[in-house]
Amino acid sequence: MKKLIPILILLSVGLYLGCGGDDDNGVTPPVTNLRLVVDTTVTDTLLTDALADAWDTVDSLLIDVSGGNPPAKVIPPIAQAIPSDVQIKAISRNDSLYLWLRWTDATFSVWPSVYTISEIEPLRFENRLYKHAKEDQIYVMFDGAPGGGWDVWNWRVLTTGAGGLAEGLTWDNNTLTTDNGNLKVAYDNGSPTGNDPDYCHKDTCEFDGHILLMEDKIHYNDPITVGNDTTYWKATDGWIVGQKIPGFYIDTSLTASYRSDETRGSRWDTRAVSNYESSTTQYTLVLCRKMNTGFAEDIDLTAVDSVKVQIGILDNQQDFILGSSNRGFSEQFWIIF
Repeated sequence: MKKLIPILILLSVGLYLGCGGDDDNGVTPPVTNLRLVVDTTVTDTLLTDALADAWDTVDSLLIDVSGGNPPAKVIPPIAQAIPSDVQIKAISRNDSLYLWLRWTDATFSVWPSVYTISEIEPLRFENRLYKHAKEDQIYVMFDGAPGGGWDVWNWRVLTTGAGGLAEGLTWDNNTLTTDNGNLKVAYDNGSPTGNDPDYCHKDTCEFDGHILLMEDKIHYNDPITVGNDTTYWKATDGWIVGQKIPGFYIDTSLTASYRSDETRGSRWDTRAVSNYESSTTQYTLVLCRKMNTGFAEDIDLTAVDSVKVQIGILDNQQDFILGSSNRGFSEQFWIIF
């Protein structure tokens, strides 16, 4: 026993010196394995293809989102979330932060507020208010928004993603608000409470896609020529029961070079490119925003060496406040610059 006493004394001194000598002005760095270090070596173009080879060499962090862990006062989940995790990578290049995210979703929900044909002659549609037709989406939330709360990037597969963007939001005082910017990516194809679409694709019944572009839409009062006759799209033949017409039409011009950053505002300052692989039922998404946008709502990432982040994933759900198995949130983790 006497031989152990000197050893114990040395251990005690070592612990005292190791813990007491690094006060860091009273601020204790976070002790967690949930850290993602931003890569600064990649120089390739990253916003043309979500599956670009440049991401293959970048370290990733796999984060559990099955347990809920939502921000304060958001309704907790009622069951284990789907998906169970999300993989994330980060690159800093040309004064911008790029985030690569991958998660599993078996349903590929791309028909929010869809119109579904229920009858032919005359053309009638199911009541879309009673259909659970939402869309897949993800929230990337950065703690420390300049006005308080969380600086949020919200990507939705149709209503932002089809325009190559994610929407800027702020989560503060249990309220989610849209950042400044008057432009829109997605426009409701009809009255929000109505049951008939205003527009369809110029190819009428032959179009079966889920993205109705603004430049391809025709109004129900726009005359069209079919053979030798002039008619309107709701009077054309070829429609079938169950056929879908998108609930939104999309403006892709927000990313055009003639649009200035000031015109887009902080609402639309996050670019996006995505891929959904049906064979693996996986989304791969790349988001990009300037480290310092200059907008009052956006956190200046050039002024910090780390930032606390939380990710929320919604499967065919619109409101991230609602607790269900269609919504999962990660634990809070740290991105290190």
